[in-house]
Amino acid sequence: MSRFVHRLPLIASCLLLIPAAFVATPSVVSAAPVTATKLVVIRPFAKNGTLRTGYSVTKRVKGSCWEGSILTNRVDAYRCTTGNFILDPCFSSPTGKKVGCPSKLNPHKVELVRLTKPLPTANKGGARAWEIRLAGGNLCVFVSGASFVLNGMRANFSCLKHNIWAFGSLHANHQPWKVWTTWVSSSNPKKHGKLKLVKIRKAWL
Repeated sequence: MSRFVHRLPLIASCLLLIPAAFVATPSVVSAAPVTATKLVVIRPFAKNGTLRTGYSVTKRVKGSCWEGSILTNRVDAYRCTTGNFILDPCFSSPTGKKVGCPSKLNPHKVELVRLTKPLPTANKGGARAWEIRLAGGNLCVFVSGASFVLNGMRANFSCLKHNIWAFGSLHANHQPWKVWTTWVSSSNPKKHGKLKLVKIRKAWL
């Protein structure tokens, strides 16, 4: 069983580990009842290619992208490399000369990658959540690599706390959005709790 990581070393691209940044102390989350899921579209760049107000840069590096993101189908989202790391998703600037790769703990903080090669063919488009926050505050990130199945549903999201996983497609036809979740043993995926349909407080697209 594996865990998702944002900056994934190339030598471990088939494995998913919990990065140090992902186990940092999470921000305080409101305990207010969830009546509607808040949808957040991450767009780091303004039309002129500058960083939008509200976003900040955590690191500036050089790199390249070789395919569209596999976490989201957005036309401006790519899967990129910098040094020995894979970053996904990374969102392109209108100029096509750089991409911003959001931090999983705070998607408004981005790693700015200046591209050394032209961008590859883009995705066909469409919104899909690549990060969600459950009603109780647990932050969960879409797993792009090896995963497992429970009750016929793929473990799609790995959560920050309590070995919680979210399974299958998001129930997004009505507000608030919901998803099936339960705890799963980190050493044996056959040991798990009972699946519960949980409300989603926030979804990043």
